[in-house]
Amino acid sequence: MSRATFLGTSLFLLVTVLSAVAMWYDVLEVNSVIRTGEVDVVFSGYEVVEGYEYGKPWVADCTAELREVEDEDLDNPSGDNDLDLSITVSNAYPGYSCTIYFRVRNTGTVPVVGPFYELLEVPEGLEVAFEPRLAQLHPGDEVEYSIHLEVLQEAEQGATYELQVHLKYIQWNEVVVRYATISGYVFHDVDGSRTWDPGEDPLPSVLIELYDDGGNLVGTYRTGDDGYYEFTVYPPTARQYTIVAYALPNYYFTTPSTLYAIVWPGSSSTGNDFGLKQLPPQPELGVSKEFRETDVDFSTCPAKLGTPLSRIEVTVPDQGANKGKILNVNPGAFFGIIRISGEGITEVRITDTYDFHFDVEDGIDGKVRVYLLDSSGCVTELAPGSYSYTVDNENNVVTVDIDLDRPLGAGETILVYLKFKPAPGLVGSYWESLTDRWFDNSATVETNIGSSTASASIELVKK
Repeated sequence: MSRATFLGTSLFLLVTVLSAVAMWYDVLEVNSVIRTGEVDVVFSGYEVVEGYEYGKPWVADCTAELREVEDEDLDNPSGDNDLDLSITVSNAYPGYSCTIYFRVRNTGTVPVVGPFYELLEVPEGLEVAFEPRLAQLHPGDEVEYSIHLEVLQEAEQGATYELQVHLKYIQWNEVVVRYATISGYVFHDVDGSRTWDPGEDPLPSVLIELYDDGGNLVGTYRTGDDGYYEFTVYPPTARQYTIVAYALPNYYFTTPSTLYAIVWPGSSSTGNDFGLKQLPPQPELGVSKEFRETDVDFSTCPAKLGTPLSRIEVTVPDQGANKGKILNVNPGAFFGIIRISGEGITEVRITDTYDFHFDVEDGIDGKVRVYLLDSSGCVTELAPGSYSYTVDNENNVVTVDIDLDRPLGAGETILVYLKFKPAPGLVGSYWESLTDRWFDNSATVETNIGSSTASASIELVKK
């Protein structure tokens, strides 16, 4: 081979090799830049709704400012994925509340997962409820969230509160979400042992609330038919949560009503159980009111309580000097009787009111007497020191306080006798001027087992 031929061949090979190297580098360069898409989320709208349950929404004011954080991570070319929500409550007063409903839209080109959120600082005197659920948003998808604020009773009148919530969304194939669960049961603790024993039933419809370590409400749950509840949380590190249960009507806790659980990403806290026991049936309070004549006899057993009185007769002449006047009332005195029954009664307070026709008599037997009627019909007067009373005929009211030395038993009844007589001015007045011809009497009875009222009326008729 001649030298020229060798040089030509060598140059050709060199050019060929260099071209090949150049082509391979381009391929590597092209394949080293992989466009996976752009992450971009924006606020797409919001609404502020003030609470009206306390009646003064115009006094305080609740405003919200929504802001997308631009280029929050300079080392991340994928786009903007952070959002800030700033809320201001001004001229606040205890009981004021507002709810901010806001929407987030994925305007990027790849799915995202979120929100991962942070309440930067919750001011004292303000309760915040924010329960967003992690979800995947495809491009163009939109989701609505709500955050509720309530001014607590200990808050300062007219104060201004500011709250900031930071939301972050992450590209779907870059996030590894490790959640934690907090769960337990609510059961009917029949024997009060504080443990769920065989044969004891679960309790449905029990309200459970979960709070984070900042005192913020994370979520609520009502137990199902199996008594079970479960919360899913996303703690960044180990975090303590507070579980609060609320008793059903006519039940009380045998276990603490508040429990604490510490969880971390990927962990579960189980066995956070609550025991409730049903209250025993409450004794029924019985109260009635009636009128009887004064022909009583308590020396016999069963005792004679007095003949029931159905009406009061008045004598009104149709002629003569006293024509049209009320000359006489029959009976001239009678009893208004209050009956009170209820097993377990030890304390009683009575407020008895009556109208202008009759007054409570201050006779030789006193104004008010209290007796005990047993199941055999026998009557025993209570000792004077076990009850007291006041009479105000000017305002037509009697009060009676009774303090028994033992609980009232089954089949026993307290009898309170008030003796009435015609009020001054009834006799001698003209019958036609008496427009109200009914005597009305009402008693309100308060006891240690409950309260009740009873009333009775009796007609005045012309004889």
